[in-house]
Amino acid sequence: MLSLAIYDSNVISFDIYGGLQMATGVYHKINALKMRILWAHTMLNIQKNNGKPQPYTNQKIAVVLGEPRQKISDAMCCYQKQKKNKYFRRLKMTGGYNGYRYQITKSGDRYLWKYLMRMQLGLDLSLGRQVPRTTPQYAIARAEQQADWEQRHRILEETGVFPEKKKYTKQELLANMPKFLQYYIGITKHGALDMGIEKIEIT
Repeated sequence: MLSLAIYDSNVISFDIYGGLQMATGVYHKINALKMRILWAHTMLNIQKNNGKPQPYTNQKIAVVLGEPRQKISDAMCCYQKQKKNKYFRRLKMTGGYNGYRYQITKSGDRYLWKYLMRMQLGLDLSLGRQVPRTTPQYAIARAEQQADWEQRHRILEETGVFPEKKKYTKQELLANMPKFLQYYIGITKHGALDMGIEKIEIT
C-alpha cells in the first residue's frame, strides 16, 4: 500500500495500481480520472501484451483502479462523445456478452505522457489553463532542475562538452504516478469533516 503523506494513512491509501481504497468524500480534480484510466490501460498492456494496445472492459479497469464500474462507464461514455482527441477506441464485446471493450488510441497514449510529465513537474492537469496551478511537487522538481543545470555546467567547464538535460523515461513516469496522485484527489467539505482532517487543495 502507498499511503497519502498529507492524510492519515488509515483514512485514504492507494495500492500499487493507484487504486483509491476509500472513495467516500473524495473526488478527482480536472483530468485526473481520465489520466488514471489511460494509465491503467497502459499498465495492463505492459503486463499482458508487452505494451501492445489491447481492449479491456470497464469492469477490468474499475478493478485495477479500485473504482465503481459505473463511474468508469460514465466517464468512458463522456469521452466517446468528444469529436476530437479520441482517447479510446470502442469495440463490441465478444463471446456473446453484452457491452463494450475499450482500447487506448495513439492520441490517448500521447495525452497520458503529457499528464504524467505534468505530474512529475508539479503542475495541474488542465492543459488549457494559461497559468498552471502547482502542487508541492513543483518546488522539488524546480530544485532538481536547478541541480541538473549546475551539474551540466560543471561538466561543460571540465570537458568542454555540454551534456543533455535529464530526461524521464516512460517507465519512471508510470512508476511515479501513484506517488503524485495525492495532489490530484480532492476532499469534499463533508468528507473532510467525516475524516476529521483538514481539506487540502492544489495551490
